[in-house]
Amino acid sequence: MFTSDQQPFPVNEDGLHKLYDPEQFAKAIADVIQVMQANRVEPLKAMVLALEQRGPYRLLSPLLTRPWVDIRDLLESNYPHFAEVIEPVKQAWHLAYHSHIAFALPPLLLLGEPGIGKTHFTAQLAKCINLQYLMRSMATLSAGFILSGMDARWEDARPGMIFTQLMHGDTANPLVVLDEIDKVAGDRYHDPLGPLYGLLESETARAFADEYLPVPLDASRINWIATANRIEDIPEPIVSRMRVIEVPKPDYPARVRIAYRLYAAILKERLWGKVFSRTLPQDVAERLAEIGDTPRAMRLVLEEACGKASVRVCALTRERVFGVCLRPADLDTGRSAVSHGFGFIPHQKTLASTGGVPAMPRRHR
Repeated sequence: MFTSDQQPFPVNEDGLHKLYDPEQFAKAIADVIQVMQANRVEPLKAMVLALEQRGPYRLLSPLLTRPWVDIRDLLESNYPHFAEVIEPVKQAWHLAYHSHIAFALPPLLLLGEPGIGKTHFTAQLAKCINLQYLMRSMATLSAGFILSGMDARWEDARPGMIFTQLMHGDTANPLVVLDEIDKVAGDRYHDPLGPLYGLLESETARAFADEYLPVPLDASRINWIATANRIEDIPEPIVSRMRVIEVPKPDYPARVRIAYRLYAAILKERLWGKVFSRTLPQDVAERLAEIGDTPRAMRLVLEEACGKASVRVCALTRERVFGVCLRPADLDTGRSAVSHGFGFIPHQKTLASTGGVPAMPRRHR
């Protein structure tokens, strides 16, 4: 008997998703043109023409062409401390596979300390599942019109993020990530998260209307993930609409595995990565796991170590050298690289004063 990891992968029977009704769309445009300033009518007509050429339908992705076992292995190897997050992803994948429908993830809130890889995980997830990806830093959000647009009667009015993504994007079920949702800067007169009350409920999301062009859009197929450090700073109506998952810091064995992933990523991303050995020595990976307690802290130490290694090698020869290999001593910076509060702040105690073991960070409440 074939398992779901071995069977040929089905084509989505959902096919296309209807975002809006063309008649309602035309009426909304006519109403907006009546109230907006004359110098803004032509740009609106140009945008409308482009949207009409695309039509009201959008694709639903993915066509599940990648076996779950491959997705699971990739996520578990790169994010070993995200087991509780991978579980709802696994459930959503199998529901979509066996039902021959598009991938649909319930709204998730990933809660954990800074630097543990929450945002990085979401980007990798979208890539694995083949979802369009939109990430918005909520720390800079100060008004709801960023999400749901501004009334067309205003001089600098424009559509919001959700309208733009659905109408100009290729799919109706992108992965939208609300990064650091606990750091939204609002006040009692402006609630930047107001549009989410309807968007996170499938029933009301089916008739989402942007303030700029208030035509009802079916935004119910969007996949939502929010990240946060403190649940206390998020409105309860938002929390109640999401599945809350606490992501722990990686333990020592997990950090060793993460060290190899970070090293490979640095060599790929940095232009100078080509001068280093493709393989990270095991003793370096283990030492890095002792020094840093989060992927962010580990990466900072690792990049500094690469700089120190290049200086060490250049002191021995004036020739350009390739295949530079890191040593454990390159990682020692004279300070502990553990996370502290809401950022990366080295502790005052050095490794030498703590017997070679990093001081544990104090938990802030």
